[in-house]
Amino acid sequence: MDPYNLRLERGMSQTHFPHHFVAAIVYDLSWGKGRAHLNSGPLSWVLGGWQTSGIVSLQSGQQVWITQATNTARTFSRSFRPNLTGDPTLPGDQRTLLRYFNTAAFQAPPPLAIGNSNKTPNIQGPVTANTDFALIRFFPLPWGEQKKLELRGEFFNLFNRANFQPPNGTMGTPTFGRVTAADAPRLVQIGLKFWF
Repeated sequence: MDPYNLRLERGMSQTHFPHHFVAAIVYDLSWGKGRAHLNSGPLSWVLGGWQTSGIVSLQSGQQVWITQATNTARTFSRSFRPNLTGDPTLPGDQRTLLRYFNTAAFQAPPPLAIGNSNKTPNIQGPVTANTDFALIRFFPLPWGEQKKLELRGEFFNLFNRANFQPPNGTMGTPTFGRVTAADAPRLVQIGLKFWF
């Protein structure tokens, strides 16, 4: 807000996630030629050669960046913030998509004054929980050991969970404090790859 007072810009990074967990797994199914079960026969060809993989991601919400829509300070700055007058966080049972944090904790500063709120006053958006899954089959080709076809079915956001974006942090707009967007729903894609 004030290029001569950079202390006003101190605060949490928007990439501050207190909790972040990722687990990945790749598993060759035990059916088919050269594996523990169904080594031969028609079922060996149908069920053999499959592999599964998955990634589970659990993460705390992103920090909400607080700004103000109007230039009450009458400066040439490109960023304005309100005054912070109370605790902006709400208990978990009071948070809704229409009121994710305490918007009453912010007020416009008086004319010709700069607001005292940090960019990120430790308001965290909704948590993210996502599972991606893939089912893969390799088909060996008779033209050499290195040549094969890979058939993949991939599921992004397998359980179709609504992972919401952080709420709007711009005071003076109709959606201040509201969650208005979500990440992509379940996506499914099928691919075929030729290895040589």
